[in-house]
Amino acid sequence: NPPGVLLYGPPGCGKSMLVRALAATVGARFLVVSPSCLLRKYVGETNLNVRALFSVARKISPCVIFVDELDGLFRERGGEDHDVGRDLKTEFLQLWDGIRRLSSVLVIGATNRPFDVDPAFLRRMPRRVFVGLPDYNSRVAVLSNMLRRVPLDANFDKSLLASKTCGYSPSDIREVLQAAALYPLR
Repeated sequence: NPPGVLLYGPPGCGKSMLVRALAATVGARFLVVSPSCLLRKYVGETNLNVRALFSVARKISPCVIFVDELDGLFRERGGEDHDVGRDLKTEFLQLWDGIRRLSSVLVIGATNRPFDVDPAFLRRMPRRVFVGLPDYNSRVAVLSNMLRRVPLDANFDKSLLASKTCGYSPSDIREVLQAAALYPLR
């Protein structure tokens, strides 16, 4: 069981989708962690939520705990850290270290800003995978997948659209397609 995996790269490139697909492929349950599900305003509630997360993960293992926007939840420690933020980091790290030895639970983090993540978390994520913008062939595949159930004009050329979307993320391409679909309604 690797200590953890970090996916990083530009927004909208499919980091979250990749982790969901990985969990499904290996038959693992999937838990998504966000600030809103962990952070609470009353003393001690945040730590209770972290303990509950790891308790559930242990019970339902094999399991992937996915921390999306890792840099937002576990930013590099600094003097301006609030007590709740420090407590959250400490509790999460201790429970993570404990669960690594006990069960088949994998923690995967995703971020657009890996240099803003607390080094204590980065040390536990030695496997790092860059998820970048798609190349031409990948954009053709993305377009084919997104348009597979859409009736298209016989003259529609996916390869032309793929060549015009260099530098676009899959999320950007989806927005272009949605805008194009709504264009006739204007």
